[in-house]
Amino acid sequence: MTHKRSNQLCIVPVSDLASTVQFALSGARYHLRKTLSIFDSPALQRRYDDDLHLSESQRVERATEVNRFLWHLRAYFWELTAVFDHLLQWACQTHELRAKDLPIAEHEVTWSKLKDAEAHRHVEQWEREQDQLGKAYCSGWFFEVRQYRNLAHRDTIFMEWEYDELRNLNPDAAFLPAAREGQAYVPLRQHLTSYLARMRSVVTDILG
Repeated sequence: MTHKRSNQLCIVPVSDLASTVQFALSGARYHLRKTLSIFDSPALQRRYDDDLHLSESQRVERATEVNRFLWHLRAYFWELTAVFDHLLQWACQTHELRAKDLPIAEHEVTWSKLKDAEAHRHVEQWEREQDQLGKAYCSGWFFEVRQYRNLAHRDTIFMEWEYDELRNLNPDAAFLPAAREGQAYVPLRQHLTSYLARMRSVVTDILG
């Protein structure tokens, strides 16, 4: 059976696409805040699975907190990638971008399509933004973000942890697995925060 996409599932014509960029950025900020808040909680700061002082219900509660941590971590990368995707949609509509002199439908808007697109409005502005978007897309940090986002569609993003003999987490030894060959290991809080800061910088460069 062949299915067709409904025309109702589209960007509303009156949408302010600059606002949707900020909406996604706020979503990323929210999930980052939640991720780091749970990271600081006893569920992650102390190893609980073999702690004989905890009741079964306490262990279940802490296991649930770990799940919440992983859910927010996955959502963080989804929203962070959505910021860039929304920027592409904004650019396509704002500059009336075309590929081979044909309008680009919203479901076809990707960087691979826009990197060679030509503007029918604000040509010089688009050339500048095209360069900025290209640098962001080809950067090591955004490559990593996309790999974590892609993994989140396939599996849980398992962390690398280090606990001492008292079951206390060493926060400087909690890492994301490397997403890119040659990627340096950076403590989790610093690592995640840096992605949001870089994405915010891209948004500021494009939207002001």
